[in-house]
Amino acid sequence: MEHSVYLLLLFSGLFTLCSCLSHQYHFVNMSMNWTEAQSYCRENHTDLATVDNPEEMKRMMGVVGSDYVDNWAWIGLEEGTSSQWQWSLTDRGFYSERETEFRNWDKGKPDNAGGNESCAGMRRSGKWKNYLCNSTNNFICYDEQVQHWVNRRAQSASTAHVWLGLRFSCAMKFWFWVSVEDMCYRNWAPGNDTEECGHTGAVESGAGQQWVSLQETEQLNFICCKCGGI
Repeated sequence: MEHSVYLLLLFSGLFTLCSCLSHQYHFVNMSMNWTEAQSYCRENHTDLATVDNPEEMKRMMGVVGSDYVDNWAWIGLEEGTSSQWQWSLTDRGFYSERETEFRNWDKGKPDNAGGNESCAGMRRSGKWKNYLCNSTNNFICYDEQVQHWVNRRAQSASTAHVWLGLRFSCAMKFWFWVSVEDMCYRNWAPGNDTEECGHTGAVESGAGQQWVSLQETEQLNFICCKCGGI
């Protein structure tokens, strides 16, 4: 007999995030500069491709295959204002520390040999090289399935925010999902990833759909998740 549990937490107004799903990559056979490619990916997917580990690197290469029109394609890595290379969504606190460390630069790269080569592309070999950001080429987008699942449902809310299954532990001093899933991505609005007892996480129903920290006594719309296998 199949069993399932509906996690409907009325008093705290939470929902559980079902699972941490890996990135799904999409090769786009259109020629754009890095900024244009980023805008396209954000409008049609989640963002320009990010790679957290060697396994995702292999999967991205498998998706691209031999589809390259040129010898490389844009990915979501750029040199920020602090001269540190970062993923496209890092400014929004999207990644945890361990997820920003993976790099696959080609030998001697990045080198900025041509000056202002502040955007990264992936070569046919899978190695990364820095290029001029106004160069035009194909690019790779990715989808974060869980994020889209939440955002689509939040858009129909009648309240400005929608409860997430995210709480702050006063004892342990960190945020966690009530479903005990790994916190595989973060999307905090600036100033909201704070240590405040009695606070829970919510997502904006409009605008950038970022996460905010609110008192758990507020009354908001919420989403329930049916998690099988329990």
